Amino acid sequence: AAGGPEALAFPAPPKLSATLTRRYRDRKTQLLRALTDLAPDCADSDYDDLAGQLHKLAGSAGYFGDDQLGQRARELERQLREAKSRKARWTVVAREREQLLQAA
Repeated sequence: AAGGPEALAFPAPPKLSATLTRRYRDRKTQLLRALTDLAPDCADSDYDDLAGQLHKLAGSAGYFGDDQLGQRARELERQLREAKSRKARWTVVAREREQLLQAA
């Protein structure tokens, strides 16, 4: 019947390729390792690299069913970019790191 519930059905999302899924997992693992290894005395460029990795993860996590991880990554990226000093950036990482790791 036209206009019934069947008319509102959406097609299933496309199946993710094994290669794309593997690349996502590798990127996620690399980011989590960088986050875990980050030290209070790291350079500004390390924080900038981390923010860039978080941005990429935030953009792709939902596509792979990691919605909470994507939200956490987006929030940590925002806070890192807004922090005005290395000390402030470290405070953000130290405060938010565990929540992001748990979301992963």
